[in-house]
Amino acid sequence: MVGISDASAKSAAAIFGNTQVFATASPFNAGSGPDVERQRLETLINAQVRERERLQGFRTDLQPDQRRELDRLQTRIAEIESEASGGGLSADQVTERADLFLEAFAILGKDFVDIENDENLSPINDQIETLLEPELRGAPKKRLESLRSLKAALEAQIADGNSSNAVTSQFTNVVRQIDSLVPARLQSELSPAERREYDALVEQANEIAGTEVLQDSRTQQRIEELQESIDTLQGQLASLPATQFAPSASEVAGAYARVLRG
Repeated sequence: MVGISDASAKSAAAIFGNTQVFATASPFNAGSGPDVERQRLETLINAQVRERERLQGFRTDLQPDQRRELDRLQTRIAEIESEASGGGLSADQVTERADLFLEAFAILGKDFVDIENDENLSPINDQIETLLEPELRGAPKKRLESLRSLKAALEAQIADGNSSNAVTSQFTNVVRQIDSLVPARLQSELSPAERREYDALVEQANEIAGTEVLQDSRTQQRIEELQESIDTLQGQLASLPATQFAPSASEVAGAYARVLRG
């Protein structure tokens, strides 16, 4: 989903994947060295991240200074999330992180839409989240019901003007616990009927927003497949010895073309 909520303070990984928020590393740096395997992995990762961004509606033809700025924004977003206490992000952290996302989305040429706080889009987002939830039974189900009751109570306090750091932190902590209990199912896990329902909700949300805030099931599945591949490649890359080698422009272009061909 493109939109994120200031209140819920979902992690960047929930929007951009688990390893890299934006494709900030320039694939055109000069380099040298014998590490062919590292070169191959870095080339594929860059190409797949660019393709994921394209499917999400982000620009991929950024200039080096724009990618450096995205790198700065990504680093700060990661710092904020790592600084979160056990109670979640503070109100100031939530605000700063939202501002950073606004800057990043502007560079990427994508409208930032807070779908969870929009009175017209929020009900649709709730329906989508419910649709994607795995079915719980027994103790986990009771725990989820308890957390949702607490979330509703905290939302009422915030709506009444009590947006203190303590309430906001408790709210973000509750939301994170809910998210951990019911991680969204992948598109590949949905039945044909569920995917049709998902697509109908996405179409409705995009029509209301006047822009693409959500991707249809086919596009979303391809994004999920790319992210799974990126995670795997990042793991392989992390196991290699450090080196200064970088892929050439022609190698990145060739890898990107292969990704586009699927």
